Amino acid sequence: MIELADRVRGLLGPRAVGELEWRGRKDPLALALPASVDEMQVLLRWARAEHVSVVPVGAGSKLGWSRPPGPRGGDVLALSTRRLQRIVEYEPGEGVITALAGTRMATLRDAAREHGHWLTPDVPAAENATLGGVIAAGQSGRDRLRHGPVRHHVLGVRALMADATLAKSGGRLVKNVTGFDLPRLFTGSHGALCVIVEATLRLAVAPRVEAVVTASARDGAELAARARAVVRSRARPISLHAARLDPPTEAAQFALFAHLGGHDEVVRDEIALLRELWEPAAVFEGAEAVELARGQREIDFLVEPRPWLHATTSPESLPAVLGALDRATAFLPTRTLVEPALASVDVQLRMPDGEKLDAARWIELVPALRRELAALGGSLTVRNPTRKLADSGVPWPPIEHGGALMRALRDRLDPDSVFARGRFEEDL
Repeated sequence: MIELADRVRGLLGPRAVGELEWRGRKDPLALALPASVDEMQVLLRWARAEHVSVVPVGAGSKLGWSRPPGPRGGDVLALSTRRLQRIVEYEPGEGVITALAGTRMATLRDAAREHGHWLTPDVPAAENATLGGVIAAGQSGRDRLRHGPVRHHVLGVRALMADATLAKSGGRLVKNVTGFDLPRLFTGSHGALCVIVEATLRLAVAPRVEAVVTASARDGAELAARARAVVRSRARPISLHAARLDPPTEAAQFALFAHLGGHDEVVRDEIALLRELWEPAAVFEGAEAVELARGQREIDFLVEPRPWLHATTSPESLPAVLGALDRATAFLPTRTLVEPALASVDVQLRMPDGEKLDAARWIELVPALRRELAALGGSLTVRNPTRKLADSGVPWPPIEHGGALMRALRDRLDPDSVFARGRFEEDL
């Protein structure tokens, strides 16, 4: 790593080199910090000639969403976009914003709010998330329930390909979006196809008033039923999520939160509707609601460096999946967050201070749990694993759908394997 860092330092200068700790990997990676797209192009050409594998990263907040990269007969270099920070263009009248990939999501959120817009995805820990990193990881916010996933809002991208050429797709205005839909292809690619250097997002209108309605559910079945009642109603909450109570009671295992927003008369109608559907329910309005909604957004496992399970299923199978997760993790202290309308469950492993995760037991547990969830029509991923878990080969599932397509794309777009392989599965 030291020798590789010295070579990069000689290429880009002393300020353009650091190191990156990657949870699940024993040794840190040398980190290149180019200050411009031109410097990135120089670095990619050099890496291609020197057979150095490049791993594009942003601020590094979602590295645990894919397998740590390994070399294919050479060195591995992390390439960060964090020094590329600037809002390139903001058209309030058009409702779009364009920024360099290293721009923090918090910066974009504040700029959008100033002009009456809502930045989606509304991600947690936005101070530590970059625009390029969010798109590359395919990270949607809790506002996905109303606004849809992140890929629906990426209007255009500029990206560096493996041969250091600059590709552009889409546009900065909705009416100018043309060409192949590369933004959706690059969204969720985890740096396996390109380095995103600039992107344009479509913005939503910020709500004039906000409210939060809360209720409880005695078990997974009631939780799913209450979420289903809201989804089938005329209400359009910004987000709908639940957290397992700690400790649970006989009367309630989960607390539900519905974040409402929009014109005053619409929010009033939705409050009345949810009072009826969720009786008994509590309502928070005004500044109290805004603060509660923001606080709930930040209760996210990205904020803490602990392993967690991410399960997805169908709304009909949600109670069964919750039961399977409860049984499987009964021997561990956990914290559970649920997005019932989207049928996703996150279970964080919360070992007490000073205690270590029983890796052997966990390695035995995960495949069985994955098979059980698959039988229920769901899937399971382990995020942010410890090194022992990552080394076991258990946490990272193969690409069950589209693996052959991803290989074909990689072979076509990156025939020399400039971008490090293995972030999805070992033999990619």
